[in-house]
Amino acid sequence: MSRHRFRDIKRNLHLVHKDAAATSNYKMFKIRPLTDKLMQKLLQWGVFYDRISVDESMVKYYGHHPAKQFIRGKPVRFGYKNWVAASSIGYCYSFDFSCGKSQSQTSDPLGSRVVKILLEKLNCTPANHEVFFDNFFTSYDLLLELRSLGYRDTGTVRENRTKNFPLKSTKDMKKLDRATYDYRFDKKGEILLVRWKDSNSVYTMATNYDTIDPLGTV
Repeated sequence: MSRHRFRDIKRNLHLVHKDAAATSNYKMFKIRPLTDKLMQKLLQWGVFYDRISVDESMVKYYGHHPAKQFIRGKPVRFGYKNWVAASSIGYCYSFDFSCGKSQSQTSDPLGSRVVKILLEKLNCTPANHEVFFDNFFTSYDLLLELRSLGYRDTGTVRENRTKNFPLKSTKDMKKLDRATYDYRFDKKGEILLVRWKDSNSVYTMATNYDTIDPLGTV
């Protein structure tokens, strides 16, 4: 195929009818049919890994588009940001575009909505999988809701999302020796929060199924 023929095909290739532009306010509507078909292919063998990670992924892009984002400090700073649910070895099961402010009618934080949307797309048996995410997504309310649905979840959590669990403060923990930790269950024993001192930082994690045992040395 010649270069000019390829460019002609690319210029005239459309996945949706041009009239749809007048009725859609979704920034990525032009490729939505393609991504829906891709999602079917990604899930054609089912969710065949026990552990699932939810995070963001950047697709590098330097052109002009209303969905393009700039995220300072990332390896890929310019491009399209996607929310991704992947296996422990990086196989993508489901994804969704981040297109800025959402018109969602729910009061849930963005991170909670993203996790629930991606897990819903998996259409799998919750009890067969463990889900992990970072502190952008994790909250006490999300872990409690996912527990009621049957999901087992663990994630790092920000201090302002700990629902006033009586853990030792980060300031006090920094004065202690490395590997010192503190933990608390909620009243019903459904959510566990653990805070521990690493070399120079203090981390907090939350889980709706795991425990602090067994302890090990690394």
